[in-house]
Amino acid sequence: MGNRLNAHLPWLTLMILVTIESSLTGFHLPKLGLRIEDKIVHFTIFGILGWLLVRGMLMETANWLRRNAYFVAVVVAFLFAISDELHQTMVPGRDTSAGDLLADALGITLFITYFYFKQKRQNLNPVS
Repeated sequence: MGNRLNAHLPWLTLMILVTIESSLTGFHLPKLGLRIEDKIVHFTIFGILGWLLVRGMLMETANWLRRNAYFVAVVVAFLFAISDELHQTMVPGRDTSAGDLLADALGITLFITYFYFKQKRQNLNPVS
């Protein structure tokens, strides 16, 4: 049970935190003077979510989840990103944005791709 909790609690916690933040009316990040600062946040948060999902699926005891870890992580992360944007349409003071969804998708894709190649390289060059 402890291993499963270690595998899935991080990504579940992040999803809960994103949902809570998305529910806050009028919540805005501090301005850094960049025009795309919110996109950077979307990219980073959803990239981390993708990475945590892959990590969790690779730690799973179910063989089908481990074998399909990257696919499952991408699908779950994309579905969550879409649901987050749809959820924001129902929150006063919040809006949905194709740009936010694109930033989410890029973060998910790049972080998971990086994790995939990092894992592949580590498996080819095991540390003695």
